[in-house]
Order: sequence, then C-alpha cells, then structure tokens
Amino acid sequence: MTTQVIISFDTEDFIGPKADDALLRLATTLTAKGLRGSFCMVGEKARVLKARGRSDVFEALKPHEICFHSRDHSIHPTLAPRCEEYGWERGLAELRATELEAMGWVKEIFGRDALWTAVPPGANTAPQAIWLYQRAGIPIYSAGFLGRTGGRPYRYLGGVSVPYTLGADAVFSKETVEQVWARLEAQAGNPLAILCIHPTIMVHEIFWDRHNFNAGVNRPKAQWEPAPLRSDEDVERIFTRWGAFLDRIKADARFAFTDYETLLGELNKRKAARQAERWPAEAFARLAEGPDWIERDGEGGGALSAQEALGELAARLTGDRSWRDRVDPVRLPGPVLEPKVLARDLSVTRAQVLNGLWRAQGEIGSENAGLPASWRLNGDEAGPGALLAALAQFAQGRETATLKAGHPEVCAGVARTDLGAWRYGAWLFKPGFEGKRNLEIAHRMAWTLSPA
Repeated sequence: MTTQVIISFDTEDFIGPKADDALLRLATTLTAKGLRGSFCMVGEKARVLKARGRSDVFEALKPHEICFHSRDHSIHPTLAPRCEEYGWERGLAELRATELEAMGWVKEIFGRDALWTAVPPGANTAPQAIWLYQRAGIPIYSAGFLGRTGGRPYRYLGGVSVPYTLGADAVFSKETVEQVWARLEAQAGNPLAILCIHPTIMVHEIFWDRHNFNAGVNRPKAQWEPAPLRSDEDVERIFTRWGAFLDRIKADARFAFTDYETLLGELNKRKAARQAERWPAEAFARLAEGPDWIERDGEGGGALSAQEALGELAARLTGDRSWRDRVDPVRLPGPVLEPKVLARDLSVTRAQVLNGLWRAQGEIGSENAGLPASWRLNGDEAGPGALLAALAQFAQGRETATLKAGHPEVCAGVARTDLGAWRYGAWLFKPGFEGKRNLEIAHRMAWTLSPA
C-alpha cells in the first residue's frame, strides 16, 4: 500500500511578524518543488495578514489549500473549556456566534469557496466543534479525538476525521533528516501520514501562545509580544533540513503526496460504492450483541456506523426508505443525552418495534437532541443499542427479539479507536482540565463512527 502524505500547516501566530515570513518561505518552497500544501488558517491570523498588507504571502498561497484552524486559537476561554462548561446545545450556539464568522473571514480574505479541513487549536477539540464545522461545509476534521489512529481515516459526526501522525517542525531544530525520516518510515504501509508543521516554530524558539496565553491566563493585549526568535543560522539549518526531507519523500515510491481535497474525493467514491441496501441480512447479525460499526468486503464493500445500520434496518423493517436519511450522521448527531439502559429482560415482537419506530418518527431531526437516547418498546424504555439489537434479530428472520437487562449502549468503536483514550493536556488549558463532559459526549457520538 502506498502511504498518502499530506503536508498540513497550523498557521496561527497572529502576533509575531516573522511567522509571516516563515509562511511565505514554506509556501514558495513547496511550489518550487511542485507540491501542494494545506495551510490551516486561524481567522485572526488571516485578518492580521491582510492588515499588514502581506500581498506576497497571499500570492504565494494561491496554489495551495486553505483550511481552518479556529477563530483566535489561544485567547481564553478556549474552545474545549467553553464546550465543557456549556454542554451540547449552548456550546453549539456559542461556537456558531464565533467560529462561523471567522470561517467567513478566511474564505473572503483568501478568495476561497471551500475550506477543506478544520484543525483544533492546541488540542482544543470538542464534539460540538466537529459537528458545527461539518454542518458549515468543512468536510474533514484533522487531529481531533481520532487523532492518533495509525493513519486510518474514519467517518465521525457526519464528516471525515483524520490523524496528525508526525509533528515535523520542532524535530527539525533538534534532529537530523535521518532521525526525522525514521519517524516517517515507521508509518510506511499505513493509509495516510499527515505531517504537522507550524510556520511560527520554524523561526521562534517557543510557541507564540505559550509565551502569551499560558495555563489559562490571557496576557493583556497591550503586553502581547512575539516569542523569542531563533538565530539566523538555526533558521537556515531548519529550512535546509525541511527541504531535504521533502526531496527524500518525493524519491521514495512507498509514499505519494496528496492533499485534503484529493483525499476527500477518493473517500467519497468509496462511500458511494458501498450500496448498503444490498448488504445481506447476516452482515448485521453481530449488532444483536451491542452497537458497533460493521464492515463488508467484496462488491460495494464499505462500512456503516451503528447509527447508519439502525437506519438501514429500520428502513427494511418498515418498508420506509426515509429512515436511512432520517438518522444519517450527516444530518443527525449521535445521542446527546446518555442512552437509557434496559432495566430488565425484555421480549419484543416485530409489531411492537414497528409501533415504537412509527411513534418516534416525529421526534427525530433535532441536532440538539441527536439520535433519541430512549425508545419505547413494549411498555419499557430502552436505549438505541437495545433497539438496534432487536432490529438485527429481526433481520435474521426472528419474529420475537430477546433483550437482556443492561444491554450495551456504548459503541464498541470507543474502545477500538483512540476515541477511548483521548486526553487533554497542553499549556493552553488550566492545570487539571480533563474535559470529562466533552469526552462523554464524544463517546456517545461513536454512534456515527465507522472506517472511511
């Protein structure tokens, strides 16, 4: 397998002017080598470039992708703590009031119709942001909860989530090309390798935000100052190593450069070919044990999230194809509330489940509720996991489904990906921040998770 390589730049420092020069040099170097980079732009950075009259930077970036890296990155309260405090509904409302405007700045200033990916600022990720960006037309989310997945892209919350696999800027100041190459070579054979570069750290000794916004504290704007600069000799050594590294990738047949736009096109072709309605009933059998994604080899192939599987099986049981669209993760997030766990053993007939589905139709469709966390089955309250188990049993030809008390409601994909192991931790958070509420919601959103 050829490993696709994306060069992704977290373009964020709106304080240090020298970071603008680094950005210019990176863009022109890529162009000279016939490569297309992906520059993930903070909204405030875009405005500062315009205010500084950096027409040379705008011209240099024309051949490259422009993506999104939040409104103002590091000014507190940052994205994750806000969502942690506000929860799903208010968190979405707060982000709409800030992030959407900044996306508009980036599009207008750079003259772009589309922003192909969004990157969380300094590990400041939250499910509300992933959902908001997807609904606002950004189809890919990079380096989020699924940011350490061995190069495998996933579909999550209606979009594509991809990992950052190699931080390739800071290491060039400390390591040789051979040492950095060994890091990349270890990823050969993976589907994807994304190299994360920060233009600011190519010319500064430490990160700009660590210098001004450390540990949850905002330095007054009048006191903002650029981070300490590297020596000219150090900068030249870093850029020389960086150029040699690119040349080495180009010369190795195990790797091929791509970009987010091209990656998305390939993944969408694969998705379009899956033809879930042609999957045999036995493909859904193991969902009787608990919610999970399912994959299928052969003609059509592909994968379905637990939520998509629920929609497919509901469509088959009811004869109403609209169930596929009704719970499509592009239109509906996973359960916002904690799913109801079945309190006792339960037997339900096809007719009883049909009744429960028909009664629920009018309640589905609000992003503030997501996939219903509770369903009425034969007089009992059950979670979507229990409903999916019943549908899976009916798909195998059974007339009555048997459900056990305590039936699993957590998708198995949480444990089988880095989604279950995510940890917050960087200088942009106050000491002790854990984001437990964000993580609980992110785990429930595994109902929308499947390999891309």
